[in-house]
Amino acid sequence: MSTLFRNTLIILVAISIPVVLLLTVSMLLVDPLSGLLTNLLGMLLVTVVLLILRSTPIWVRSPAVRGRASTSAWWVLCSLMWGAGVSLLMVIPSAGAAVGFALSLRWPEAMASFGGAWPEEPAKALGVLFILMSFRQFTRPWHGFLVGMVVGLGFEATENALYGSAGGTLHASSDVLGMLETWALRLVAGPLLHVGFTGMVGWGIGLALYVVGRSLAWRIQVVAVYFLASLTLHFAWNYAHESETAYVVKFALVGLILYGLWIYVWVRAVRAARADDTYVHTFGALTSVKQLPQGSHFPQGPHRR
Repeated sequence: MSTLFRNTLIILVAISIPVVLLLTVSMLLVDPLSGLLTNLLGMLLVTVVLLILRSTPIWVRSPAVRGRASTSAWWVLCSLMWGAGVSLLMVIPSAGAAVGFALSLRWPEAMASFGGAWPEEPAKALGVLFILMSFRQFTRPWHGFLVGMVVGLGFEATENALYGSAGGTLHASSDVLGMLETWALRLVAGPLLHVGFTGMVGWGIGLALYVVGRSLAWRIQVVAVYFLASLTLHFAWNYAHESETAYVVKFALVGLILYGLWIYVWVRAVRAARADDTYVHTFGALTSVKQLPQGSHFPQGPHRR
C-alpha cells in the first residue's frame, strides 16, 4: 500500500463527488420522472453486479479484526466513484481534443472511437492502479481483475443513466418510454461493456503488480497487451459505418472477441483464487489471538501443548 496513492485517491474522489451530484441533478431537471428512474436503474445495475461479484472466489475477503471494520465497503465505494466521477473529470476535457484529432485526420467514422475509447480506457486503467496501490488487502492478480470490473461498473452505470436521460428527450411521445428503450438497447446490445474492458486491463495490471519472479519488461508487456486489447476493442465497437450490415457484423465480431476474452480471464482468475490458500489478511500486526474474530479456529500443534 502506498500512502501517496491513497491520499491522492481520497482527494480525487472528494473532488468527483460534486460532479456526480451535478450529473444526477441535471438528469432530474431534464425530466423528473425519467431522471429518477434512470438513476434508480443505474443503482439497480450496480447492486446486482456487485452481488454477483461478491459471490465469486475472486472477491477480496477482509475479515474484521476486533475493533476494526472490514474495508471492503471503502474500496468498492472508491472504485465506483472513480468510474462514475474521477474518470469523467479526465474524459470530458480530453474527449473534444480526441474528436478534433479524428477530424484532422479526415476520418469522421472514427470520431466516436477517438472521443470514447481514447480518453476513457486510460482514465479507468489509472483508477485500477490507484485502487490497488491504496488498499493493503490487494495482493493477487485476480484482485486487479475484480477492481477493474468495479471501476468499469461505476462508469457503465453513469453512462447508461446519462444516455437513458438523453434518450428520453428524443422519444416522440414519452420521456419515460424513450429512457426505458435506451436502457434496454444498451443492456441487450453490448451488456456491461465497460465492466469487461476495464476488467481485462485490471487483470493485466494485477499480473504486473503481484506475479513474482518476472522481469520489469514482462510486467510492462503484460499491461500493454491487455490495455491495447481493451482499447482496440472499444475503438472498434464505437467505429461508425454507413452500412447497417457492416454495423451488425462489427458488433458480432467485436462482441465475440470481447466476451470470449473476458470469459477466458474470468475462468483463469476463479481457478487461481480457488487454488490459493497461502495468504491471510489482517489490519495490522497481531500480538494476541484475542484480536482475531470470535470463532476463529486453529489446528492443535506443538505450540499449543
